[in-house]
Amino acid sequence: MQASAMIVPKNLQAYVGGSTIHGKFGTPFDFRMGLNFFPFKNKVVRWNTEGLYLNRSPVGYTAVPFTVGGTGWVFHTNLELAF
Repeated sequence: MQASAMIVPKNLQAYVGGSTIHGKFGTPFDFRMGLNFFPFKNKVVRWNTEGLYLNRSPVGYTAVPFTVGGTGWVFHTNLELAF
């Protein structure tokens, strides 16, 4: 699940989210919170900063900043350009 709201219209968005899996290998979960900043007030350029808490992450690979089985906080930021 994820929820978001614009703190500053067309400019700054806050969000929170989380997920869990119930299975025979346990109940891993994650929780995230972050900000999206749109400097030109459109979706062409976006700067995202996020804090993510993992508990026994069931996934992990090179495209995400965590490993399989990881537990703890991950903080990351990225700048995206749509073209």
